[in-house]
Amino acid sequence: MNDEEISDFLRRFQRLRVLSLLHVGKLPNSIGSLKQLWYINLSESSEHRLSETVCALHNLRILILRGCKNLVELPTNLMNLTNLYHLDIKGTRLQQMTPQMGKLSKLQTLTDFFAGKQNGSGIEEIGELKCLEGKLCIWMLQNVVDAQDALGANLEGMRDLGKLDLRWSNDSYDPFLVDLRLSECHCSFLPPLGQLAYLKRLLIKAFDKVESVGCEFYGNCTSTSIAFKSLESLTFERMPQWCEWIPNVAESEEKAFPRLQVLCISEGPKLKKSLPSHLPSLKELTITKCSQFVLSLRRPTTINKMSLKDSSNDHPRMVKLETLTSGGHGLIVQSCYSLDSLLKEMEQPGYFHHMREPKR
Repeated sequence: MNDEEISDFLRRFQRLRVLSLLHVGKLPNSIGSLKQLWYINLSESSEHRLSETVCALHNLRILILRGCKNLVELPTNLMNLTNLYHLDIKGTRLQQMTPQMGKLSKLQTLTDFFAGKQNGSGIEEIGELKCLEGKLCIWMLQNVVDAQDALGANLEGMRDLGKLDLRWSNDSYDPFLVDLRLSECHCSFLPPLGQLAYLKRLLIKAFDKVESVGCEFYGNCTSTSIAFKSLESLTFERMPQWCEWIPNVAESEEKAFPRLQVLCISEGPKLKKSLPSHLPSLKELTITKCSQFVLSLRRPTTINKMSLKDSSNDHPRMVKLETLTSGGHGLIVQSCYSLDSLLKEMEQPGYFHHMREPKR
């Protein structure tokens, strides 16, 4: 059907409730007269800008624009569709959301959110969409420059969101990001942060559904693109379900974390498996409240400060040190059964120039 035929068709069905027009061109303005419409599917249409007349469809519940590869702009008054429950904009060329998206308070499904720079189109609008569930991908995070705006998104309060995908542009993460803190997220997997070539400091906190850290964390890195090549400090905190850290199996595995100097892991009660075996620049290692963790350093390292502490009140356990073959300079052990038991696990305790058991 051509545009004229579609327009004529719509005029003859004023009580239409469901409309599916796939692979069409421009949507006629006459669609605004179909006041009973509650479902519109325009998947893979060639529309560049959705007609403003759509915003007059106050009964609309579902709007599907998936695969509209030419779509660069949503209607300005989209916030008038206050009965909208599902908005699918996956696979479009949008760069930012229409203003005041937060007014669509009944939205349950929103496939993507493009953070804008202008007032009313920023990430804080997500905070008003309290009914969101399923999966959400947030794009253009390089436009978020105010920490208060990020807090306003209230992602930690989105209890029904099963998966959250964070992107710093339509193609990749911001390559110049140096300091990154991610917290209070209910995702099952970590984002591919290994691709951030300039990242120096990374804090990951309270990802309460993550059970495994593996290849998805390293990202799509090759022998010419080293994972975490600039990272100097890495901290994990409050990871209650984290069980294992699986090394990257790609050919570049031994090149990952070439500059990592400080590694801290805190409150990982289920973590058992060992750390990456090749951390050539590691100087400071802190393991706290990881009652099942067994530390194994298989290769010589440059560690000169190590702190192992488990302060679990109910069932205090010793953090085991299996092997240390470096010339370390300091070892702190707290809340363990016996320092003597720990020393028996060390093959070469003479490498420590100073050891002490802190006061309890």
